[in-house]
Amino acid sequence: MHRSGTSLLTGTLQEAGLVLGDVVTAAPHNRKGNRESLPIRALHDDLMQRAGGDWDRPPQQVSWQPVHTALRDAVIDSHLHDSFWGFKDPRTLFCLEGWLDVLPNLQMVAIVRHPEAVARSLQARNGMALADGLELWRLYNARLLDWLERRPGMPLLHFDDDLGRFRVDVVALTTTLALPRRLKSDALRFPDAALQHQRSGQEPLPPAVDALYQQLLERRFSLCFPPETPRSLDL
Repeated sequence: MHRSGTSLLTGTLQEAGLVLGDVVTAAPHNRKGNRESLPIRALHDDLMQRAGGDWDRPPQQVSWQPVHTALRDAVIDSHLHDSFWGFKDPRTLFCLEGWLDVLPNLQMVAIVRHPEAVARSLQARNGMALADGLELWRLYNARLLDWLERRPGMPLLHFDDDLGRFRVDVVALTTTLALPRRLKSDALRFPDAALQHQRSGQEPLPPAVDALYQQLLERRFSLCFPPETPRSLDL
């Protein structure tokens, strides 16, 4: 979901050696950039708009046409010589099937944030009503839960007020993904607490939103370690 720490996660994976190509590295509402590829974002926007939706009105289903598959294939071809490459765009939740058609072993990574913090961030950035932001959170994260059930190995991180917890989890994730750079949690450069502006816990959540959030928390990456695996990793 937008405003859920997707840029934080992607920028940190880039720090660990993930190749993103030419991405946005600075923006008015994201000082370090959203780390999105503009061609991929345009591809996803067109898929959603042709289905009668948009990023803030996501359609239930999109239809990949030859123009979309050609753009997708051009992106893939541009990374033929990259051992570790990837892309980030929250819209991917609704456009993923077309990527899986040609990259069936694509490793997906997700992140979730408290619904109220997301809604307040959308309110500050877009002037979106709090209730609308919560409903948009529900639509995206319901689709995320569906993908988690279909791809049970997908790691899910949590972005909350405890950035230290995120640092530990994301370093463990980079090891799981076998990214080329060995990182230590206290030496990460991309995470920055000064860029966290929204907090949660000010308003009760709608029951459906709260229930979905609790379901996602149960699937968070740090809970996926087998019992015999120590949580204290070499960080």
